[in-house]
Amino acid sequence: MLAVVDWAAVIIGIGALFTAIGGVITAYASVRRAHTEGEDAAEKRIADTRAALNATREEAEQAEAELHKWHMRFPEGIPD
Repeated sequence: MLAVVDWAAVIIGIGALFTAIGGVITAYASVRRAHTEGEDAAEKRIADTRAALNATREEAEQAEAELHKWHMRFPEGIPD
């Protein structure tokens, strides 16, 4: 005896399978994108921090040079 096949149920099942596969692919792509964007954001924060550190270091060196200049000009201290 031949089994009766409900073709509508088969087509719905195949559609559900493709939907599930698409969901897994989309989820994987989202995780990869978030990982990549997270790395890019971290690298940008590191670069910004280094730039700020370099600017601060340069400012400190200029202040030190100015202080040295004043110290050489007035070794006993600034007169009253």
